[in-house]
Amino acid sequence: MKFISRLLAFSFAPSVLFISWPVKAAENYDACKKSPLLIGIIKSIDDFSYSESSLLSCAEYERISSIPDESLFISTKRSRGKDQICLTESKETKCTFKIGYMTGKGDPVYKLCRLMKNDCSTKDKPVLLTETVERLYLQPSTLIR
Repeated sequence: MKFISRLLAFSFAPSVLFISWPVKAAENYDACKKSPLLIGIIKSIDDFSYSESSLLSCAEYERISSIPDESLFISTKRSRGKDQICLTESKETKCTFKIGYMTGKGDPVYKLCRLMKNDCSTKDKPVLLTETVERLYLQPSTLIR
């Protein structure tokens, strides 16, 4: 009988621990220092129906927040079958911080434009995309205020 009670105790204990971990992660997420621009970007990702944000460490949020708003770019990158949403300091650096990913099917460039509420058509505008596999870089500081 003792064996059965021990077996049941060990089988339920891990499930109780796993249930409490995401709650603690969410509490720590809110305590991290973030710039107003970064808060706006994360809110846009969470509100957009074809994207989901990723949790980063507080150190990463602080590093992103230390980048001047005018120097911050948002882009997408394809990795392991997912279109990731990235922040970077320059167009030369492909993906410094992976802050989320696009969901569903469709063109990630189009989704990024919709996410940032930006018109990315090239009519009467210079071409934005210059790579073989074209990548769009937008400046959130000019779009979120």
